[in-house]
Amino acid sequence: MRNRSWKLKFLIGACVLMAAAVVYETQLSNPPAMIAAPGEANLVEPAAVVGVVQSEKADAFEITEAEIKALVRQAIEMAGGFDGVIEDGDTVILKPNLITYYALSTIEEDLDPDANGLTTDWRVTKAVSELVREVNPSGQIIVLEGVAVGRTCDTMQQLNYTSEAMPEVADFICLEERSGEYREYDAPELVAVTLEDVPARYSDYLKPNGSPEFYLNRVYYEADVLISLPVLKNHSISSVTGAVKNVGIGATPQNIYTNGPTINERWRGNVISHTPYNLHRWIHDYYACRPVDFAIMDGLQGSFNGPVATGSLYLSRAQTNMRLILASRDSVALDAVASVIMQYDPGRIDHLVHLHNSGLGCVDTALLRVVGVEPTLVSERFVNVHGAERHISDLDAPELSIESCTIVEDAMDLLVAVGEDTKKLEIGIDGVDLGSNVIGGFDDTMRLTVPALEAGEHTVTVRAYDEYLNVSTEQVQVTTGP
Repeated sequence: MRNRSWKLKFLIGACVLMAAAVVYETQLSNPPAMIAAPGEANLVEPAAVVGVVQSEKADAFEITEAEIKALVRQAIEMAGGFDGVIEDGDTVILKPNLITYYALSTIEEDLDPDANGLTTDWRVTKAVSELVREVNPSGQIIVLEGVAVGRTCDTMQQLNYTSEAMPEVADFICLEERSGEYREYDAPELVAVTLEDVPARYSDYLKPNGSPEFYLNRVYYEADVLISLPVLKNHSISSVTGAVKNVGIGATPQNIYTNGPTINERWRGNVISHTPYNLHRWIHDYYACRPVDFAIMDGLQGSFNGPVATGSLYLSRAQTNMRLILASRDSVALDAVASVIMQYDPGRIDHLVHLHNSGLGCVDTALLRVVGVEPTLVSERFVNVHGAERHISDLDAPELSIESCTIVEDAMDLLVAVGEDTKKLEIGIDGVDLGSNVIGGFDDTMRLTVPALEAGEHTVTVRAYDEYLNVSTEQVQVTTGP
């Protein structure tokens, strides 16, 4: 048996102290402009698309490897696929979230590698590697990770991150072993990056060498494509742990960002400050150094009371049987939708708002498009010892009624009555979405351009969303033609 009680006590104490710090408010900047002419619908193209799929199996533990691959494929396709993201010959980094290979809440219990809700299920990562290989037959696929507790290579072995389990993966990089020596800032395995295109938010004096540089593993930084593979779970300090935090903390080389050559915990000694104010700003800056190109979230078995279910005696009590896979080209958008699923207000997750305001993603739900399962239909309240003020309190859908709707040739005139909390409308004809979001002008008759329709009866569907993606749906039959 391994004596891990000191690690558990330290982690719980550190999290309580850090989460007790002051939480600062952040506001979205640059709201979408109302650009429509009078009588025209105020349309915007979605800033990002998030695919959400759910298994029909009743229990996450029942989902097979083949079914997981099918779910991952479906979510990726819903999110726009890999076209334009991955080309043949690319070096593709897969960054899972493997934090540790045992449940700290039980001290002695090694994790089941399948659907544990704490670490990225190896079958999800394997599925992604196989789907990447389909579009990238000659390129290199690398799994890269740096855990928080224990040794990364031990964790990979325990959780089935091996060449035998993932033959498409050419290399498994354990950050602490492949990023130079302790505090070797000029190590050839590292790249020093200074933010130029976006303002840095984390204070230089808080960094290990007090300089503007951030240090990234060279293979990670220079890869053609970076794919983040997080888990659906929450966190006592950052509120949510998603595709952004998975790299904003999890991709930091421990050689630079811990307080000793054999230590992997970035929070130890506050080398990366874990006060809420500073942590969100660090995540923004480090993500901005090397933004993610695609994100796929393992939501098969989510978990609450994060970072490692320390508020539960057993991890099993913090697991949530979600049976979901999420995917997007926009990691900020994916985390916004995941936040809603966990019933957190994405507009109050500071690192997401910082990135939105820097133009590195979209957290504004009025500008997003979710394809597949409606987030609020599968949402659960993920509790934690801190952060309740970030939870969504309004779970009621906005009011909606269709007052009139006519279609003449390629023009639809639509009048609706909606509640004041409505932020966007999505409209479809005969089950096919028109593609754009209507983000204002709801009080007047709106004119929309529609595709050519055959004469006859057609079903118009209107969905009204509030800022938390609570949705009301109404349909009306419209006759076109002579």
